[in-house]
Amino acid sequence: MVAIYYSFTTPVNPSGVTPVLTVDQLWEALKVKSRNPTPFVSAIGSCDILSEDKTSLVRKVTFKQGFGPTSETEHVVFSAPYVAEFTMQSNGSKIQNIISHGSGGPSDLYLTFTFNFQRPDLVEGSKEAEEFGTRMKTGTPVIHTVEVAREMVSRGEIQ
Repeated sequence: MVAIYYSFTTPVNPSGVTPVLTVDQLWEALKVKSRNPTPFVSAIGSCDILSEDKTSLVRKVTFKQGFGPTSETEHVVFSAPYVAEFTMQSNGSKIQNIISHGSGGPSDLYLTFTFNFQRPDLVEGSKEAEEFGTRMKTGTPVIHTVEVAREMVSRGEIQ
């Protein structure tokens, strides 16, 4: 079993970027990502919502080949408007998507993803474990999520 812990933070509204995203817009994008992760997460091929209420949902995601198990059922809990937490039912792995404020005013926002991956299918020290860790320890998922959110706001999909 391999356990991989990591977090990455990116600024949401660096100087010169347009449109400037608000907390509400970024939060809406995280909710969209929870229901339809394929534009946000390259490893996911499809997603089916199994149940949903006002503060959580249960989804079954199917991964593309080479990105882990074939599928996973995840429980997603929303702590509006700042945290979406994804828990994998098979092994307890958790991912948090966290919106936070900086000291520079209302548009000084940051997005952090925390990862707590439990991979019983990988062997500590193996090439596969090393490759998975390297893939996870990049800022790409966080940066891409902000980029997709900004595109959705630009297209008018999120107000």
